[in-house]
Amino acid sequence: MRALSASVRMPFSTVEAYALTLSRIGWWERTKRGRGARKKTDRDAAKLLLAILSAGPTDLPNFFLQYANMHVAPGQKHSKLVAILRREMELAEDAKFFDFAAAFVRLYRLGETGRVIWHSPMPEGFYGEGAADVPGLEMRVKGPVPMGTFTFTLAHSVVDELTADGDDQADYLGPQKIEFVHEFLGMMADAKADGRSTEQMAFGNAYQAVMSEASGVGFERFVGGSEFAAVAAAMSEAGE
Repeated sequence: MRALSASVRMPFSTVEAYALTLSRIGWWERTKRGRGARKKTDRDAAKLLLAILSAGPTDLPNFFLQYANMHVAPGQKHSKLVAILRREMELAEDAKFFDFAAAFVRLYRLGETGRVIWHSPMPEGFYGEGAADVPGLEMRVKGPVPMGTFTFTLAHSVVDELTADGDDQADYLGPQKIEFVHEFLGMMADAKADGRSTEQMAFGNAYQAVMSEASGVGFERFVGGSEFAAVAAAMSEAGE
Protein backbone atom coordinates (compact mmCIF):
# COMPACT_ATOMS: atom_id res chain seq x y z
CA MET A 1 0.00 0.00 0.00
CA ARG A 2 2.95 2.32 0.59
CA ALA A 3 3.89 1.93 -3.06
CA LEU A 4 0.36 2.88 -4.10
CA SER A 5 0.35 5.93 -1.83
CA ALA A 6 3.68 7.09 -3.26
CA SER A 7 2.43 6.57 -6.81
CA VAL A 8 -0.45 9.02 -6.37
CA ARG A 9 1.65 11.40 -4.22
CA MET A 10 -0.63 10.98 -1.23
CA PRO A 11 0.46 10.41 2.40
CA PHE A 12 0.36 6.79 3.49
CA SER A 13 -1.87 7.70 6.43
CA THR A 14 -4.47 9.14 4.05
CA VAL A 15 -4.41 6.10 1.78
CA GLU A 16 -4.71 3.89 4.87
CA ALA A 17 -7.76 5.90 5.97
CA TYR A 18 -9.36 5.30 2.57
CA ALA A 19 -8.57 1.58 2.85
CA LEU A 20 -10.09 1.35 6.33
CA THR A 21 -13.25 3.09 5.16
CA LEU A 22 -13.50 0.85 2.08
CA SER A 23 -13.02 -2.14 4.36
CA ARG A 24 -15.96 -1.06 6.52
CA ILE A 25 -18.26 -0.98 3.49
CA GLY A 26 -16.95 -4.31 2.24
CA TRP A 27 -14.83 -3.11 -0.71
CA TRP A 28 -11.30 -3.60 0.61
CA GLU A 29 -9.94 -6.83 2.06
CA ARG A 30 -8.08 -6.36 5.32
CA THR A 31 -4.66 -7.98 5.16
CA LYS A 32 -1.75 -8.32 7.50
CA ARG A 33 1.34 -6.28 6.80
CA GLY A 34 4.81 -7.48 5.94
CA ARG A 35 6.05 -10.51 4.06
CA GLY A 36 2.80 -12.46 4.29
CA ALA A 37 0.57 -9.62 3.11
CA ARG A 38 -1.69 -10.25 0.12
CA LYS A 39 -0.44 -8.62 -3.04
CA LYS A 40 -2.54 -5.75 -4.28
CA THR A 41 -4.53 -6.30 -7.45
CA ASP A 42 -5.62 -4.17 -10.40
CA ARG A 43 -8.96 -3.80 -8.68
CA ASP A 44 -7.28 -2.56 -5.49
CA ALA A 45 -5.43 0.09 -7.48
CA ALA A 46 -8.66 1.11 -9.22
CA LYS A 47 -10.39 1.40 -5.84
CA LEU A 48 -7.69 3.80 -4.70
CA LEU A 49 -7.96 5.93 -7.83
CA LEU A 50 -11.74 6.13 -7.48
CA ALA A 51 -11.54 6.78 -3.75
CA ILE A 52 -9.27 9.82 -4.16
CA LEU A 53 -11.94 11.40 -6.36
CA SER A 54 -14.20 11.60 -3.30
CA ALA A 55 -14.07 14.56 -0.93
CA GLY A 56 -12.16 12.43 1.58
CA PRO A 57 -12.43 9.24 3.68
CA THR A 58 -15.48 10.50 5.59
CA ASP A 59 -17.33 11.14 2.31
CA LEU A 60 -16.35 7.79 0.84
CA PRO A 61 -19.28 5.60 2.04
CA ASN A 62 -21.79 7.90 0.33
CA PHE A 63 -19.61 8.36 -2.74
CA PHE A 64 -17.91 5.09 -3.58
CA LEU A 65 -20.71 2.65 -4.34
CA GLN A 66 -22.76 5.18 -6.28
CA TYR A 67 -19.85 5.90 -8.61
CA ALA A 68 -18.33 2.41 -8.74
CA ASN A 69 -21.67 0.94 -9.88
CA MET A 70 -22.49 3.47 -12.58
CA HIS A 71 -23.73 1.94 -15.85
CA VAL A 72 -22.54 2.76 -19.35
CA ALA A 73 -24.93 5.44 -20.61
CA PRO A 74 -27.94 3.88 -22.41
CA GLY A 75 -27.06 5.60 -25.68
CA GLN A 76 -23.61 3.98 -25.73
CA LYS A 77 -24.10 0.63 -24.00
CA HIS A 78 -24.94 -1.26 -27.19
CA SER A 79 -22.67 0.73 -29.49
CA LYS A 80 -20.00 -0.95 -31.59
CA LEU A 81 -17.32 1.11 -29.83
CA VAL A 82 -18.25 -0.08 -26.36
CA ALA A 83 -18.52 -3.66 -27.61
CA ILE A 84 -14.95 -3.45 -28.96
CA LEU A 85 -13.68 -1.96 -25.71
CA ARG A 86 -15.34 -4.68 -23.65
CA ARG A 87 -13.78 -7.34 -25.86
CA GLU A 88 -10.27 -5.85 -25.83
CA MET A 89 -10.39 -5.14 -22.09
CA GLU A 90 -11.93 -8.53 -21.26
CA LEU A 91 -15.04 -7.04 -19.67
CA ALA A 92 -18.50 -8.50 -19.26
CA GLU A 93 -21.48 -6.97 -21.05
CA ASP A 94 -22.75 -5.53 -17.76
CA ALA A 95 -19.36 -4.02 -16.77
CA LYS A 96 -19.69 -0.98 -14.53
CA PHE A 97 -17.58 2.18 -14.14
CA PHE A 98 -15.29 0.52 -11.59
CA ASP A 99 -14.80 -2.52 -13.83
CA PHE A 100 -13.58 -0.26 -16.64
CA ALA A 101 -11.21 1.53 -14.22
CA ALA A 102 -9.69 -1.78 -13.09
CA ALA A 103 -9.36 -2.94 -16.71
CA PHE A 104 -7.51 0.25 -17.63
CA VAL A 105 -5.13 -0.29 -14.70
CA ARG A 106 -4.49 -3.79 -16.00
CA LEU A 107 -3.65 -2.49 -19.49
CA TYR A 108 -1.16 0.01 -18.05
CA ARG A 109 0.43 -2.64 -15.84
CA LEU A 110 0.83 -5.08 -18.72
CA GLY A 111 1.96 -2.42 -21.18
CA GLU A 112 -1.03 -3.20 -23.39
CA THR A 113 -2.80 0.17 -23.50
CA GLY A 114 -2.22 0.17 -27.28
CA ARG A 115 -5.08 -2.30 -27.61
CA VAL A 116 -7.53 0.59 -27.12
CA ILE A 117 -5.61 3.84 -26.47
CA TRP A 118 -3.50 5.79 -28.94
CA HIS A 119 -0.33 6.79 -27.11
CA SER A 120 -0.32 10.57 -26.87
CA PRO A 121 2.48 12.14 -24.81
CA MET A 122 0.19 14.95 -23.63
CA PRO A 123 -2.88 13.50 -21.87
CA GLU A 124 -6.02 15.54 -21.37
CA GLY A 125 -5.47 17.99 -18.51
CA PHE A 126 -1.68 17.65 -18.46
CA TYR A 127 -0.53 20.09 -21.14
CA GLY A 128 2.80 21.89 -20.97
CA GLU A 129 6.43 20.99 -20.40
CA GLY A 130 5.51 18.83 -17.41
CA ALA A 131 3.28 16.52 -19.44
CA ALA A 132 4.06 12.88 -18.74
CA ASP A 133 4.91 10.69 -21.72
CA VAL A 134 2.29 8.04 -20.92
CA PRO A 135 -0.79 6.86 -22.83
CA GLY A 136 -3.45 9.51 -22.35
CA LEU A 137 -6.54 8.69 -20.30
CA GLU A 138 -8.85 10.73 -18.11
CA MET A 139 -11.24 9.31 -15.52
CA ARG A 140 -13.66 12.04 -14.47
CA VAL A 141 -16.62 12.12 -12.08
CA LYS A 142 -19.30 14.74 -11.57
CA GLY A 143 -21.88 15.27 -8.86
CA PRO A 144 -23.96 15.55 -6.80
CA VAL A 145 -26.06 13.40 -9.19
CA PRO A 146 -23.47 10.75 -10.16
CA MET A 147 -22.02 10.89 -13.64
CA GLY A 148 -18.69 9.70 -14.97
CA THR A 149 -16.56 9.54 -18.12
CA PHE A 150 -13.43 7.94 -19.49
CA THR A 151 -11.83 10.10 -22.17
CA PHE A 152 -9.03 8.96 -24.48
CA THR A 153 -7.95 8.85 -28.10
CA LEU A 154 -8.72 5.55 -29.81
CA ALA A 155 -5.98 3.23 -31.01
CA HIS A 156 -5.74 3.02 -34.81
CA SER A 157 -6.78 -0.64 -34.74
CA VAL A 158 -10.03 0.31 -32.99
CA VAL A 159 -10.70 3.13 -35.45
CA ASP A 160 -10.06 0.77 -38.37
CA GLU A 161 -12.54 -1.76 -36.99
CA LEU A 162 -15.15 0.91 -36.38
CA THR A 163 -14.88 2.24 -39.93
CA ALA A 164 -14.62 -1.12 -41.71
CA ASP A 165 -18.31 -0.95 -42.68
CA GLY A 166 -18.09 2.55 -44.08
CA ASP A 167 -18.49 4.77 -41.02
CA ASP A 168 -16.77 8.15 -41.27
CA GLN A 169 -13.30 7.97 -39.76
CA ALA A 170 -13.57 11.62 -38.69
CA ASP A 171 -16.19 10.59 -36.12
CA TYR A 172 -13.60 8.61 -34.19
CA LEU A 173 -10.55 10.87 -34.38
CA GLY A 174 -9.65 13.02 -31.40
CA PRO A 175 -10.66 12.36 -27.77
CA GLN A 176 -13.61 9.99 -27.37
CA LYS A 177 -15.82 9.85 -24.27
CA ILE A 178 -17.39 6.77 -22.74
CA GLU A 179 -20.14 8.09 -20.47
CA PHE A 180 -21.63 6.52 -17.34
CA VAL A 181 -24.82 7.26 -15.41
CA HIS A 182 -26.34 6.30 -12.06
CA GLU A 183 -27.19 2.60 -11.89
CA PHE A 184 -30.92 3.27 -11.48
CA LEU A 185 -30.98 5.16 -14.78
CA GLY A 186 -29.10 2.32 -16.46
CA MET A 187 -31.41 -0.31 -14.94
CA MET A 188 -34.43 1.67 -16.07
CA ALA A 189 -33.11 1.68 -19.64
CA ASP A 190 -32.42 -2.07 -19.52
CA ALA A 191 -35.95 -2.76 -18.23
CA LYS A 192 -37.44 -0.61 -21.01
CA ALA A 193 -35.40 -2.46 -23.66
CA ASP A 194 -36.65 -5.81 -22.30
CA GLY A 195 -40.27 -4.67 -22.06
CA ARG A 196 -40.38 -4.92 -18.28
CA SER A 197 -42.66 -1.94 -17.73
CA THR A 198 -43.21 -2.42 -13.99
CA GLU A 199 -39.47 -2.53 -13.31
CA GLN A 200 -38.91 0.38 -15.66
CA MET A 201 -41.29 2.49 -13.60
CA ALA A 202 -39.75 1.36 -10.30
CA PHE A 203 -36.21 2.19 -11.40
CA GLY A 204 -37.39 5.47 -12.88
CA ASN A 205 -38.97 6.45 -9.57
CA ALA A 206 -35.80 5.43 -7.72
CA TYR A 207 -33.70 7.60 -10.01
CA GLN A 208 -36.04 10.56 -9.53
CA ALA A 209 -35.57 10.12 -5.78
CA VAL A 210 -31.80 10.21 -6.21
CA MET A 211 -32.09 13.43 -8.19
CA SER A 212 -34.42 15.07 -5.69
CA GLU A 213 -32.27 14.10 -2.71
CA ALA A 214 -28.98 15.21 -4.26
CA SER A 215 -27.66 18.16 -2.34
CA GLY A 216 -24.54 20.24 -2.04
CA VAL A 217 -22.44 22.24 -4.44
CA GLY A 218 -21.77 20.61 -7.79
CA PHE A 219 -18.30 19.16 -8.23
CA GLU A 220 -16.09 17.69 -10.93
CA ARG A 221 -12.84 15.80 -10.29
CA PHE A 222 -10.50 13.72 -12.40
CA VAL A 223 -7.33 11.66 -12.53
CA GLY A 224 -5.31 11.12 -15.68
CA GLY A 225 -3.06 8.69 -17.45
CA SER A 226 -0.17 9.73 -15.21
CA GLU A 227 -1.98 8.36 -12.15
CA PHE A 228 -3.01 5.15 -13.93
CA ALA A 229 0.56 4.59 -15.11
CA ALA A 230 1.93 5.36 -11.64
CA VAL A 231 -0.26 2.89 -9.74
CA ALA A 232 0.39 0.26 -12.40
CA ALA A 233 4.15 0.78 -12.06
CA ALA A 234 3.91 0.66 -8.26
CA MET A 235 2.10 -2.66 -8.44
CA SER A 236 4.67 -4.11 -10.83
CA GLU A 237 7.55 -3.01 -8.62
CA ALA A 238 5.87 -4.42 -5.51
CA GLY A 239 5.42 -7.77 -7.25
CA GLU A 240 9.07 -8.10 -8.24
